[in-house]
Amino acid sequence: MTENAEAEFNRMMAIVVKQSVVWYREQAFSHMNADAREDIESLFSSEEGYKPAASMQISLNMMMIGTAWQDKRLFELAGRAAQLSCDDETSGKPAGKAALRQLLDEISAILKEPQFCED
Repeated sequence: MTENAEAEFNRMMAIVVKQSVVWYREQAFSHMNADAREDIESLFSSEEGYKPAASMQISLNMMMIGTAWQDKRLFELAGRAAQLSCDDETSGKPAGKAALRQLLDEISAILKEPQFCED
């Protein structure tokens, strides 16, 4: 990769990470791509279950944000989200939905800390 290509890649990744921080901090996912948004918004539906891919989407995003800020708490939350997608007792079920909603609240609280609010 050339230096210009690498610089452009890094610039674009910084934009994506900052957008993700805002989405999770505000719990407003309307600007995510349609598939990811649909998965995560299933956690806020009135239906009992949710789309199991939501937990993997959360996990991947927390790993990305955790890597950008080198914040181990976000890696731990990523692990918890991934576990929920692998557990037959919670995946897609009301118990998993409740656990992921709580996890989103924890994520939101962390991402409201000053280091994540910088432009």
